[in-house]
Amino acid sequence: MMTRSRNRRWTVLSALMLAASMTGCELFGVVGTIYEENADHLVKSQYEGLKGKTYAVLVVSDRGIEADFPGLTAEITARINDRLADPANATGATGHIESKALLKYFFNHPETTTKPGGKLAEELGVDRIIRVDLYEFRINDPGNQYVWDGVSAATVGVIERESITPDEYAFRSTTRVTFPDKSGITQSDISGQVVMSALVKRITDRVTWLFHDHQEPIKITY
Repeated sequence: MMTRSRNRRWTVLSALMLAASMTGCELFGVVGTIYEENADHLVKSQYEGLKGKTYAVLVVSDRGIEADFPGLTAEITARINDRLADPANATGATGHIESKALLKYFFNHPETTTKPGGKLAEELGVDRIIRVDLYEFRINDPGNQYVWDGVSAATVGVIERESITPDEYAFRSTTRVTFPDKSGITQSDISGQVVMSALVKRITDRVTWLFHDHQEPIKITY
């Protein structure tokens, strides 16, 4: 598979070939526009409170979502947790709970989702609780099972254990992603698993990007 950087080089090369008859400012204008549309740019984190702190990730979804997509909550929990733990993402955190242990704890303590954030942080022995409330997840429009129209939406909140109000969010944000990027895509084009996988990746991106600087394409579709 061609990498993004190689894709950009080939795009620029194609522009040069197509614009071979142009000269001066015309040529530079074409190449510059195409490169700008495909270039990445740095986006800063929205929350920097993980620096020097430990954390745990809690993803909560309603029964309807979990009934339609068994295991989805655990999958997104692990994806977000592992992504934030990746040193390449440089959140500045000093520690976290491994995904396997985290999911085991939540499985054995179903009351976790209703427990005050400060109390949960204390029980888990962490400084921060990153809570993700997944309030929408679907792969097609209700009433039309043949055309894919995927949506994933969540509210992200951070509990700071040392706060004077540890049960209130010190940071909160809402994010929503969709897939496919074009309308009219049906089961004959791609499978439901592809739609679901894309939504999981995109919601993971959007949640974790809140906590570390990252590169985004200028014309990102989600």
